[in-house]
Amino acid sequence: MQRFGIGVVYHQNQRTVACGQCGAAWQERFIGVSYFNSDGRKSDGESHLCPRCIMAPLTVDFVIEQEIALALTCSDGRDAAQVRKDTIARYEEFLASPISPPIPSRNAG
Repeated sequence: MQRFGIGVVYHQNQRTVACGQCGAAWQERFIGVSYFNSDGRKSDGESHLCPRCIMAPLTVDFVIEQEIALALTCSDGRDAAQVRKDTIARYEEFLASPISPPIPSRNAG
């Protein structure tokens, strides 16, 4: 029996993904959260999770702090307080919004 868990994926770019749990469109920046199988590899298909669907042992606050740290590491001298403010505001806006329509599947015909 194959078991699944979740973990942080560091990808150092920005990309829009579809949440594998609720289907919401979410823009990952520098990191994301994904399902992994028992071998430590990402599962096939829709493995991304949006902030609404992050579950223990991870927390949204942890993911926010990781994104802020990476944004500051990769920035060209941006103000740390502004990066923190912008990142937190983006997550708060997403979490307060209704579930967005799913991203159309690439295989849809």
